[in-house]
Amino acid sequence: MSRITLDKVAESGAWKKLLADIKTASGSDDPPIIHLFGSVFGGTGASGVPTLGAMLKTWLQQQNLLKVKVHASLLLPYFDFDGHGDQGTGIHAEVANFQLNTDAALQYLANNGKSCFDQVYLLGSDIKARYDFSIGGRSQVNDAHIIELLATLGIRHGCSLASAKDYAYMLSRGKKDQINWEDVPDNGVVGTALAQTARFAVAWMRNYSLEIDAAQNVPLKTFASGAPWIRKYFSLTEESINNSEGRPSIRSQEELSLKQAIDGYAATLLQWLRQFSSNTGLGFKQELFTEEKLTNDETYANQLHNVVRGSAKPTLAVHEDTVDRIKIQMDKLPDSEIKFRGVAGLADSLWKLCIQPKAT
Repeated sequence: MSRITLDKVAESGAWKKLLADIKTASGSDDPPIIHLFGSVFGGTGASGVPTLGAMLKTWLQQQNLLKVKVHASLLLPYFDFDGHGDQGTGIHAEVANFQLNTDAALQYLANNGKSCFDQVYLLGSDIKARYDFSIGGRSQVNDAHIIELLATLGIRHGCSLASAKDYAYMLSRGKKDQINWEDVPDNGVVGTALAQTARFAVAWMRNYSLEIDAAQNVPLKTFASGAPWIRKYFSLTEESINNSEGRPSIRSQEELSLKQAIDGYAATLLQWLRQFSSNTGLGFKQELFTEEKLTNDETYANQLHNVVRGSAKPTLAVHEDTVDRIKIQMDKLPDSEIKFRGVAGLADSLWKLCIQPKAT
């Protein structure tokens, strides 16, 4: 890609639309920020991010779009491979060269960085996760890592007014062998959001989703006698149609399809949270989530108290921090606080109540 210009690739395909969108957005009162992500230590494509940044900067100058900024989160070494390639493997990254590649990349940025990016975020880890050897591309499917989450928070910082002060940003942690919420930028907001995400996913997959499944096989009024919250969101008639009150049947195909979509969303969330909670490297631990609580088992779970650790953990007492408590609160919600009906309304209420339950 370094041998061509963006003028050439802008003639067709996805690049044409992307660059056209950048041009359009640049005329607004809030011009866009282009944020790139990539590693600078692999060797097989580590120079791609600075090259792309330089091409974008050149194109923006040629188009006189000087208000548009280019930022990047650049990943320094944070994992190693178990095993290695040989002469027959083809082009591949070598762990032995990671540090050398990183040194070269940082030297290049020190000398030429501002021609590539207006702002950079540099993140790596001295305690490495270990992955199976891969030649890269589609064959490399690494588990999620906390460094990647922290790299995405560069977008949040880059959009703030405070970010215009410096060119390069880095992070450090308070303890050598551990990461806490206090080590996460904007942890008051970010920690609460991630805690809400984790608690929602656990409560949905290991309770509410199973409850909806159970409701398919028993008379609805019988089910409602043990789950009165259902009346807030669903009709108790057996027909799969909307009734006069606007509440759909819990057995309608439309509702079950939506429930399946939320199941997929929650399962993906749990997989992602579980991966970066466990994939920390030898001798390094995280005090963000309890990995064992982030499972996707098809068994009922009621306790939410230990899903989140540390300062982002809600302050409810153990016996109160349950899905049953949320269900009681749902049953007491006034209709004015229920924005949607059916599965959408149920998920919306759970999302709001799972992190800051209302006093009963």
